[in-house]
Amino acid sequence: MDEISRGGMGIVYRARDVKLNREVALKVLPPELVSDSGRKRRFVQEAQAAAALKHPNIAVVHEIDEDDGVTFIAMELVEGELLSDALKDGALPTERVLELAADIGRGLARAHESNIVHRDLKPGNVVLTRDGQPKIIDFGLAKLLERAGGAESEAATAIKGATEPGQVVGTVAYMSPEQARGEDIDARSDIFSFGIVLHELLTGTNPFDGPSAPELLSAIIREPHASLPHGSGTPHRQSLQRVIDRCLAKSPDDRFQQMSDVVASLDALRSTAPSAASSRRAWRVTVAAVCIASAALVGLWFARGAPSEVKWARETGLPELQDLVDADDYCGRVLSSAATG
Repeated sequence: MDEISRGGMGIVYRARDVKLNREVALKVLPPELVSDSGRKRRFVQEAQAAAALKHPNIAVVHEIDEDDGVTFIAMELVEGELLSDALKDGALPTERVLELAADIGRGLARAHESNIVHRDLKPGNVVLTRDGQPKIIDFGLAKLLERAGGAESEAATAIKGATEPGQVVGTVAYMSPEQARGEDIDARSDIFSFGIVLHELLTGTNPFDGPSAPELLSAIIREPHASLPHGSGTPHRQSLQRVIDRCLAKSPDDRFQQMSDVVASLDALRSTAPSAASSRRAWRVTVAAVCIASAALVGLWFARGAPSEVKWARETGLPELQDLVDADDYCGRVLSSAATG
C-alpha cells in the first residue's frame, strides 16, 4: 500500500479491494493512537455517518472494519487535485467559483438532510476530480444530530455523543465562532465554514487574519471579516458579498438557516453571470463612454479656463486621470487627443 496523506484523524493509503477488484482509499488510525478510545470512537463515527451519504459531490464510503486490532475505513479513491492546491496560485475565476461553490454546497446540503454536520469543511477536504467535479472528503469529525421532534434513527443512536460539546476540533482557520468556543454546533456551523471557503475562492485569502491560532480564533469570534476587494472586476461582487456576509454572521440565527438556501442564491447568480468575454466587452464600452465624456469636459476646460488652470490640467490633472485608465488604449488615445487639442 502507498501512503497518500496523514492527519490528526488517521493515515490514508491507496489500496486494492481484492473482492471487488477496485482501488480504494484506506484510512486507518496510526498505531500510536489505537489506544485512544475517544479518537477511535470519532474515527468509527466518520464511517457510520458518511456511509449513509450518497451524492456525486461526496466521496463514497464503502465499509468500516477491524483487522488484528486495527480499525479502517475503505473509501472511494478520488483521483484529482485538492482544492487547497488549486488555490496556491490565488483566486479562481468567478464563473468557476460559482460552479464549484454550488456543487460543494449541494454535497453539504445532502449531508445536512441526513442531520450530519461535517465540522471540518476546508479546501483541503475537497478534491477536484479529473473532470473538475468537487467531492467532499473526510467526515471524520461529523456529528449526527438528533432528529427534531421524533425518534432517533438507528444510525443516530449508534453515534450519539461521539463528538462531545466543549471539545475544540476542526481546522482553526475555518471554524465557526461557536465551534471555536467549544460549544455544541449544528449545520449552520458548516455554513459559516462554507462562507470562508467561498471568500477564499474569490480572493485567494482567508477573510480572517491572525498570526497565531489563538489570535485567529479571537478574530473569528469577535472581529469583522474582510470584504471582497473593490475594483477587482469580480462579476456580481455586491451580490456575492451579501451571500458571504450572511454566511459569516457571528450568530447562527443571523446566517442562512439551510445550505440549500445558499445554493439557491449561488445558482441564481450563475444563471445571470455574464461570460468573461461579454464582461470585458461591457467594461470596454463603459470605459470608452467615460473617457469620451471626460475628454469633452477637458476640452471645454481648455477652451474656457484661465492659463494657470489649463497648465495644471495639462501637466498634473490629465496625466493622473490617464493613469487611472491606462489599461485601455482607446481611452488613452481619447485623453491624449483632448490634451493636445
